[in-house]
Amino acid sequence: MVAVETKRPPGKAARSGVASAPPPRFRRKRSLGNRVVILVGALFFVGFALYPLAYLVSGALKTQSEIYSGFAHLLPKHPTLTNFHQLLFVNNNTQGISFFTAARNSIFIALMTIAFTVAVSVRRPSCWPADRPGSPRWCGDGPG
Repeated sequence: MVAVETKRPPGKAARSGVASAPPPRFRRKRSLGNRVVILVGALFFVGFALYPLAYLVSGALKTQSEIYSGFAHLLPKHPTLTNFHQLLFVNNNTQGISFFTAARNSIFIALMTIAFTVAVSVRRPSCWPADRPGSPRWCGDGPG
């Protein structure tokens, strides 16, 4: 016995009452010029978005004299990690609190803000739908 495949027009089911898959949708292929324009535009916006981050990292790798030289260049002449060393390991009480204390305080404030926001935004139990008929459904509904 030989299997024979029959071709059906799109939208016709093999059996009555059974829907067939919709016909495939074809996208028009973009021209090379159109793809180049889209790629250049996307790269421009990605570069525009990442430039501040690159400048931040560049500033962290510069020496103090290079930072205050007045000329804003992206690549440091003499990259150094002394800024990170001073931040993490040198406890400079003349400038205030240490980095770890400031980070701990920031995390504490962020967590308290989240807890306060959740506590304020949760509905009171009196505002939930009532189980008995005739009672107001939400806060402010009903007389009085």
